[in-house]
Amino acid sequence: MGSLNGVSNSIAYYIQTAYRLPWLERLWKPYYRLNTSTFEKRYRIPARPQREYFHRGMRYDVSSFATIKLEYRNMGRPGQPRINGAFAQTSFTF
Repeated sequence: MGSLNGVSNSIAYYIQTAYRLPWLERLWKPYYRLNTSTFEKRYRIPARPQREYFHRGMRYDVSSFATIKLEYRNMGRPGQPRINGAFAQTSFTF
């Protein structure tokens, strides 16, 4: 394992775009997001040195306090096959 006293250079960022559709009372919002992260190989991080996610989804506002979200993800790591997944989420506030 590398020394923790040295300099490290890790990069992580995401870019997201979304648009609230103007019809049906503006309750639907499609979105697209790219997440990427790169960590130095000398650190033994279980998530691997580099990964990249593409998210495509649709959000529906059930009310001003609740939301349902359906999302498709495509994940890739260098030298590994890409993985696809579908996810559903609900959230609320009070």
